[in-house]
Amino acid sequence: MRESLLSYYQRRSISTEHGVDDDWKKHVARRKKLYRQLGIPMLAFRGSSVLEIGPGAGHNSLPLLTEWEVKHIDLVEPNKVAREELYQKFKEKNVPDDTYTVYAETLEELKLSKKYDIIITEGIIHGMENWKEWMALLSNYGHENSIIIVTCMDEIGLYVEKMKRVLLQYMTKGIIDYKEKIEALKIILDSQLRSLNGMSRSVEDWIEDQIFAPIILKHDWMTMSMAIDCYKDDFDVLGSSQHIFTDYSWYKDIDYDYIASYMDQYDKKKHMFLVAGDMNDVYRTAEENRQLEDAIINANDIARKVEEENFKISELKDAIIRVSDNTINSTIKDFNNEITRLIDKLNNADEIKWNEYKTFMNSFGKTMQYISFMKK
Repeated sequence: MRESLLSYYQRRSISTEHGVDDDWKKHVARRKKLYRQLGIPMLAFRGSSVLEIGPGAGHNSLPLLTEWEVKHIDLVEPNKVAREELYQKFKEKNVPDDTYTVYAETLEELKLSKKYDIIITEGIIHGMENWKEWMALLSNYGHENSIIIVTCMDEIGLYVEKMKRVLLQYMTKGIIDYKEKIEALKIILDSQLRSLNGMSRSVEDWIEDQIFAPIILKHDWMTMSMAIDCYKDDFDVLGSSQHIFTDYSWYKDIDYDYIASYMDQYDKKKHMFLVAGDMNDVYRTAEENRQLEDAIINANDIARKVEEENFKISELKDAIIRVSDNTINSTIKDFNNEITRLIDKLNNADEIKWNEYKTFMNSFGKTMQYISFMKK
């Protein structure tokens, strides 16, 4: 059985919620933009009760208390390392003790009778095998008009990271010590990750999460369309980030099925998750995107087998070509061309000059999407 993300974090004493910069204003601005895209004004937080599942070290929780006047936030964090960092961070920011409570348990173990105005869980639920159970538990903690924010993931958004993962893992397969693997990859990735616009994590965090964490190997993610379908009877959709949905109906068109429209838009726009920075609103047919997704799932699955079952990395080449054949994205085509060259280099044990593979080094997928709901 594949190791859970929580077990992986606890076993290696990891807390992947370290900000890489000290620019507090920039961090607050990023969070404010996220909530705007999710259809949540800052005024909604003032005086509210908040439940956050898996806050890590609390980097994203802090603005709710220090900037937007949340009345009280309950933080559910089973990872001891993360809790210790959270307490230290809140102390440094002079957060009053009576404005937050930390619960050292999982959502399944949590037994509270409260109802909350806003419920948040980031970076966890989309990878849970029992995500539908989690969605039901989150709903139970909400009252009428409560807001729930969750993160979603899909194979298209993960493609770039999965290809990077398999090549970089293959490159370090001869290194036994885990920390030595991290240090070897830091030398290669440090300057690229630090220069990425909007990068809010340390290089070590990114490597441990994207290159070595077991969760990225799974393929049955909770996608945005799955989350919408799960909540369609009891919740309205407020917004999303990436903000891909449009609704041109008039307010008097109360019989308009915007949920069906959103599901259709997702099928026609999900190719936009391929590359970070790609913000063009380009429709494709649902069938074109299905073929792209099939090609990417095939490539991602072969990458998993290379990692887990010691397949030859050359098996990837045909799958990567198929992805290129099913995309109109020029960045991905260039990215794939560089991957095939790198595979040949790795197979021949040739020296790799990483500055010659700029698209591979500088491209990132939109690996995680946010969506917000309001309970009817």
